[in-house]
Amino acid sequence: MEVPATLQNNVLFLSLYLPVLKLYLNKEGYNLEGKQFRRLAIQVSNFDNKKVKTTDLKECINNLTSSQVQKVVFFYKIRDHIKNTQKKGQLIIQEKVLERELEESHNIIQKEKIKEKLQELSKKIYHTNQEIFNFEEDLQKDDAEHLQLDKAIVVFKNSKITRDMINTYKLNFTERIIFSAFGGMCCLKKNRLNDRELIISKAPEPMDIIFENMEYSDFFKLIARTIFLIAISLILFGSFQLLSFIMVQEVKSQDQFQESQTIMLFYSILYSLVVAVINLAIRLFIYAGIEIEKRTTYSSYYRSLCWKVTVAQFLNSCILPVWLFIKHQAEFDTQQLLSNIFFLLVANCFVVPTFLLIDPLHIYLWFRKFLVKKFPSKYCQQQANEIFEPPALDIAEKYAAINKTVLSAMFFMPLFPQGAILEFTSIILQYWVCKYLMIKKCGFKHKVSDSFSKSMIRLAQMSPLVFTFGVIFQNYQASGGKKWFTYPIPTIIYNEIQLLDQKIKQYEEDFSYEEGLQLYGIDYDMVNPVPSLNNFDTFNSQIIQEQSLQNSQVQNIRKTIKYKLEQRQQITENEIIRFEQMQTIARNSLLSNNNNYISPKIYEYKNQNQNSQSNFNSSIQNGSKDDNSNLINFSKNDKNSNKFENQQNEFSSIEIDNNNEAVSQTQNILDWNSDINKNK
Repeated sequence: MEVPATLQNNVLFLSLYLPVLKLYLNKEGYNLEGKQFRRLAIQVSNFDNKKVKTTDLKECINNLTSSQVQKVVFFYKIRDHIKNTQKKGQLIIQEKVLERELEESHNIIQKEKIKEKLQELSKKIYHTNQEIFNFEEDLQKDDAEHLQLDKAIVVFKNSKITRDMINTYKLNFTERIIFSAFGGMCCLKKNRLNDRELIISKAPEPMDIIFENMEYSDFFKLIARTIFLIAISLILFGSFQLLSFIMVQEVKSQDQFQESQTIMLFYSILYSLVVAVINLAIRLFIYAGIEIEKRTTYSSYYRSLCWKVTVAQFLNSCILPVWLFIKHQAEFDTQQLLSNIFFLLVANCFVVPTFLLIDPLHIYLWFRKFLVKKFPSKYCQQQANEIFEPPALDIAEKYAAINKTVLSAMFFMPLFPQGAILEFTSIILQYWVCKYLMIKKCGFKHKVSDSFSKSMIRLAQMSPLVFTFGVIFQNYQASGGKKWFTYPIPTIIYNEIQLLDQKIKQYEEDFSYEEGLQLYGIDYDMVNPVPSLNNFDTFNSQIIQEQSLQNSQVQNIRKTIKYKLEQRQQITENEIIRFEQMQTIARNSLLSNNNNYISPKIYEYKNQNQNSQSNFNSSIQNGSKDDNSNLINFSKNDKNSNKFENQQNEFSSIEIDNNNEAVSQTQNILDWNSDINKNK
């Protein structure tokens, strides 16, 4: 007795997704959340930023949480300021390039032109500095509320308070649909503050926030995202027209060359390659236009990017061709139809890792490196460093490639069970390609929260539904469209799995604000570009004079220490303490960002330096006298004379006028002291 094809598909579906069902039922090991710092905070918006101050907002939230607010961090209108700082950095690079051309040029007329350009650049830099300074001045005024946005982060003393707020003020279904378009808001509380209704949502991770995009309104972002979706739809429509034209030509060729298998094979391969090239064009277009959405977090940025690339490429690779196959089914030979689908499946599985390996971005970066090596005089050192730095690892691209491969293989698997083998082989190839790119070609991107990975898991969980569509298409093709609506079993199973997913509880471990700060070493006010005036460039003559005075003191300290090292004289305790002061000055000079606002990475670096500085202080206080005597003995020790001379030469090779080298010099002294203690 022959087993019906529908029963075969349902058995195949169950064999594939019973492990998934078991995973959902395993509540103890699924969906556990760690100690993310965002679990200590909520985001509050829609208040009157011109009237509401920190104390007002803190008092309002304290009334809801029994005085459990740790701090309130406001967002500011810093979009223009960031543009000015970036513009200043670009102008400084142009100035360095022109200065280099001026030194290398021997033509008097050309030198005069370069000098005129330098004067114009100096004026632009001056005006840009003035705008930056004016923003700093406005920020420090008492009436600076007009620079605040109607959004703020409220940090609580315990994560339990945040969870209670989220669970108490949940969104209903309609509100969830509406507010999910604006950054994944999860709860809404109509609590009035100065005649305004507050909107309370989950806070993002501190390192995950894109501060300059906070200034855009929800209406603007909705319009921008709608326009972007329309543009993607137009590209898919153009792809549909092109594929339809190729299929019409294939039908005509089938009538003319019925006995020529080579011609029909050519059309099958051409059809699959055209689909692959259009997929690449869709990916490049989405990458170029995703900035228009103005996402407020890196996680939502990557999530939107991956979803759009995956869905658009899946529609172009599977849905549009199948639609055309159904439209021309009466004109197509069954064998030719299966040939087209087979090559589409092969292209979806193996063209993806090939495109990952020969990425146009890597080719462009390689070409720029070639130009730098060929014409080095056209670039300053900073430009060369940026060109030779490896590109960031794009995790969204890798997720999109995997998801698109899985969904495409699941869609065509009812027609070709070999699709599972092809899918597995493609995933292995993508793994090795991504590993090679990560080790050899790429750096690391900005940190993202766990919401991105959860969103990608939900995208992969659509594969049962995609398999259902494949079953429907297979039965439609086999029965001529008469019984396609009688096979809903995979859809029913998929819906049951999703219902089980919604019923699973999340187990969360409570922790306090102090524990979270100790664990991560970073907070919202640390990554906020506008916590105080110290985070900005300062166009002030008084501060410039203070910096020049500090630099002269540092140079005197260096000369004294260098002379004593050369003469092998005793270094006093006061001089070692002055080394500590020199390290502090050099670190502050290193952390002053002249081209950009203080980024989260610099804050992390600053925090690490503060920890190392505290260790340095304790070592000075506890063992400064011993280090003194040990340093004298070290200079008289014949066994260590070669090592001392090597480190003396290393110290002498350092340029005295470079402020950043003060840290490395101090580290040399500390290394010598540690070696002394070991030899003692």
